[in-house]
Amino acid sequence: MVRFFTILGPLLFALTGFAQPQTISNRIPERFQISGTVVSAVTGQSLADTEVSIGRSQSTDKLQSITTGANGHFQFNNLSLGKYWLAAQRRGFSLQSFEEHLGYFTGIAVGPALRSEDLVFRLNPDAAISGTVTDDQNDPVRDANVLLFHGMIENGTRTTQSREQTVTDDQGHYYFGHLQPGKYFIAVSARPWYAESQSPQNFRFRRHDSTAIEGNPLRDPEGENAALDVAYPLTFYAGATDANSATPLLLKAGDRAAADVSLMPVRAVHLRVHGPTLDGTPEEKQQVSAIIVQRLFDGAEVPVIGQTMQRENGDFEISGIAPGQFDVTMESYGKDPRSWTQTVTISGDSELNITGNSSAAAVSGTVKLDGQALQQQAFIQFRSSNSSRSFGAQVSANGEFTVAQSPVQPGIYEVSVFNVPGAVVGNLAATGARVAGRNVEISGAGPVQLTVTLAKQLGTVNGTVLRNRKPVSGAMVVLVPRQPEKNNSLFRRDQSDSDGTFTLPNVLPGQYTLLAIENGWDLEWSNPSALLQFMKKGKPIEVQPEGKLQVQVSTQQVPH
Repeated sequence: MVRFFTILGPLLFALTGFAQPQTISNRIPERFQISGTVVSAVTGQSLADTEVSIGRSQSTDKLQSITTGANGHFQFNNLSLGKYWLAAQRRGFSLQSFEEHLGYFTGIAVGPALRSEDLVFRLNPDAAISGTVTDDQNDPVRDANVLLFHGMIENGTRTTQSREQTVTDDQGHYYFGHLQPGKYFIAVSARPWYAESQSPQNFRFRRHDSTAIEGNPLRDPEGENAALDVAYPLTFYAGATDANSATPLLLKAGDRAAADVSLMPVRAVHLRVHGPTLDGTPEEKQQVSAIIVQRLFDGAEVPVIGQTMQRENGDFEISGIAPGQFDVTMESYGKDPRSWTQTVTISGDSELNITGNSSAAAVSGTVKLDGQALQQQAFIQFRSSNSSRSFGAQVSANGEFTVAQSPVQPGIYEVSVFNVPGAVVGNLAATGARVAGRNVEISGAGPVQLTVTLAKQLGTVNGTVLRNRKPVSGAMVVLVPRQPEKNNSLFRRDQSDSDGTFTLPNVLPGQYTLLAIENGWDLEWSNPSALLQFMKKGKPIEVQPEGKLQVQVSTQQVPH
């Protein structure tokens, strides 16, 4: 929060028969300084040629940038009272904020009796992963898709998500740079250069309507090009074809890890997919596509390399894929777009029916604000409580929405609404589903109608983190709602600034427990079981509509 001080000196007149010259007395506001040294977080060595930038807290605008000299020193002068952010970067060190943790940082408070000089700005050097992808003959595989997954804390829970991808060069090499410390996984997706898929007439498909498709391949072993009808399974470092058996790469700041991957071909499998029967006249006939993906770790989607061909009767032939578990999705385009997804495990050439019962767990509803339908466009999201799987829909200008995905996978989903500034989900009501807090449980037994009510009369919690009655900077501050397992969207989090202060805005009125944890950045801060050890010493508070609380909270430590 920026404070502006304007001080006007009094205008004095002395009238003694003649007008005397006026005297103006001005009080000059105090000016402050932020200074310090940039060092490597690994070696402690001062870092020259580092660009250090400064800006006011609550604003992304940059006020000034300087480059450090040989001693790594930086200094910003003539600063007014308030809070500021610092960020720095140099070659081999990605852009980082001061004492940054998971997107949060320590703001520097300047003012009388506040320490803002002689700071030590510790930068983590970038880590990197590189390697070579080879085939079963130890030859390099070019143009292979190499996927990088990152194990991290997201929304307060530990998860593994897709971070980025690249392709191998003509020598089979790949490289991922600018990585922060953490846990990473490497996976490779490719197709043998010599692979040739057999034509459909060479198959005798086995019909399956269930989600488990097992059995031996049914193709003619003497068919044309049978020996070349092969595929590479998605392969992880170091050689696993199952994500649960993948070897993690545990990177420290500045590490350079090598992860070579060897691909082994297997007999390809083929899938014939019968889609749903769609309503409509020939003029309104829907266009349909088939998509096949693998879900890895906590729901990250990876497209499967293969060949998809649509037959005259509307069926799809998917060929050239390795055995495994897949999500097969049929999507229709046109006047009434829909999608249907089925999870299957296949080990041989098989046939799959994807049903088009659009009444099974079709989700629609209304978003309201202040008792009336929302009069603006927004987006509603449903996020699975036990994986990263999510789906959503646009909310129209009259507050209505319909989820195109059908049927929705059974499960418990957290409901959030975006693009409505200063509002959060205050209440849920449903027919065809169960509601618990800000979660909805969808069983898949029938259509679901939701009423989502947003709240705008929110509160703010301001405070100071203390240890032995002294302010503590860089502590993780967590506001925990009642029944946290049902109200993940009501958590609020911050990092204490250099004077120990913090701000938690947009808090739904209600009862909470306030926690401050000094070394808790690797803690699953929205996991009730992980927080249990801290709750007894937390500070109970109650937030009123449009209320502004000012509190003090003592720090706790994560046991070693």
